[in-house]
Amino acid sequence: MLAAAPTWLDQNVVLASLIVLLLVGIAVLRFVTKAATRTVLLILILLAAGLVIAERDEFEQCGSTCECDPANVHVTVPFCNPS
Repeated sequence: MLAAAPTWLDQNVVLASLIVLLLVGIAVLRFVTKAATRTVLLILILLAAGLVIAERDEFEQCGSTCECDPANVHVTVPFCNPS
C-alpha cells in the first residue's frame, strides 16, 4: 500500500478500516450529545463501513498491486512497491 505502511496492514486493510470506523463510532456515541448530530454521524459511519465491506476485494487489490478501482474510481497508490 504505502511505503511507510507495514506489510500486515497491506494484507488486512479492510479489517483495519472497519476497526477505525468502529472506534470513531464509539467516540461519536460517547462525546456527541445532540441526538440529531449523533444520528447523522452514525449513519455516515455506517455507510462508510458498508462501502468498505462492499468493496473489500478492491481494497485488498490496492494493497497487493498498488492500483484498484473502488466505487468505479481508478486509484494508483503513490510511493508503493507492489508485492
